[in-house]
Amino acid sequence: MPTNFEVHTLKGGVWQIDSTYQTREPAIETAKQLYGEKRFEAIKVIKDDFDPKTNKGKEIVIYDTAKPQTERKAPPPQETKAAAVPDKKPDVEFKGTGAPKAPAKSSSLVMPIILLGVLLLGGLGALFGLSQLTAFLGRL
Repeated sequence: MPTNFEVHTLKGGVWQIDSTYQTREPAIETAKQLYGEKRFEAIKVIKDDFDPKTNKGKEIVIYDTAKPQTERKAPPPQETKAAAVPDKKPDVEFKGTGAPKAPAKSSSLVMPIILLGVLLLGGLGALFGLSQLTAFLGRL
């Protein structure tokens, strides 16, 4: 199974392969030298194991300046089920408890359409009333 060690450089947010080696030590030395030059944002060395039978490779990062070891945090401790019950409010809110809820916001076109409908019905009602009044007065 052939193994290569690729030195990758990060510049302008883009990773590129800088060089490839057959052994680990020269790849690590090159990565340290490039990182010391301060031309790149980060450097990493990737071990690439290629299996010609399956035509697949397995890549492992063996050196990475993008994330120093001090930044990596240990996973939080797992709690037991009894201690894992969070304090939370009930999903149901009873009348008279808590702050009043704000009314749901409606669409920006709903209120003008309702207002227009009320004005239209009011105008039609006024016209109908005037026509009835005119007919009544005409009979007198």
